Amino acid sequence: GRTEASQVFNEASSCNASIRCAEVHEMVPGGCLPYWDHYDVGSLVTVDVMLDEPEGGGEFQTPSLDGAASSYDFHRGDALVFPSAKYHRVEAVRSGFRRT
Repeated sequence: GRTEASQVFNEASSCNASIRCAEVHEMVPGGCLPYWDHYDVGSLVTVDVMLDEPEGGGEFQTPSLDGAASSYDFHRGDALVFPSAKYHRVEAVRSGFRRT
């Protein structure tokens, strides 16, 4: 939520934060990150930029408090910024090509 993000950004601005790494992730049909226990180890903030949007599938999701999956409106050129410790996954790409 908004409070969680504010706390993370306050932490980052009060220390000597720097870019840890930059990664490119590519997925073809069937490609996914299916596990709910995935988070970005060793980072404070994650920035995902949609470089190529798949034709079907490939939704970025985070778990809601009630256990349901929250999907995000994430299109080519969009960026998602979130605390790296937040669990997240990517649904299987059904068609096309996904690159972030």
